[in-house]
Amino acid sequence: MELALHPMVIHFPIALSFLWPMVDALGLALRRPDVSRVGAGLLALSVPAALVATLTGQSAYEAAIERGYAAEVLDRHADWAALIPWALLVVLAVRTLGVRRAGTKAHLLAIILGALVSGLVAVSGYEGGQLSHGIGVGFGRASVSSKG
Repeated sequence: MELALHPMVIHFPIALSFLWPMVDALGLALRRPDVSRVGAGLLALSVPAALVATLTGQSAYEAAIERGYAAEVLDRHADWAALIPWALLVVLAVRTLGVRRAGTKAHLLAIILGALVSGLVAVSGYEGGQLSHGIGVGFGRASVSSKG
């Protein structure tokens, strides 16, 4: 069950992580604070969504270890993924507190940081995809040991 839950919840924070900086940048470019607020709201939603993805990922990690997959095989994805909620939390702080104090400069910085976090999400997603579709983690395929 643990392996099945993680793939169901990860797509929401992935989508939010890619969508919010685009919406926020559009609002800033068009001088539409209402659109920028929607972007900020999407960012705010991405933080708890990423936390849920991380928690289910930890459960999936433990289940994969129990099924015989080597930690070394799983760690690259887990290490990248563990950074995402923290990175989003930092960006949220810049986007909310920074914008209140520094205005447009902090707003631009938050959007740039958001684009960088999107890259982190892409790397983590690629690694996760390699685990599931490459070696079959979560699909009941043969175990992969650290010896190959």
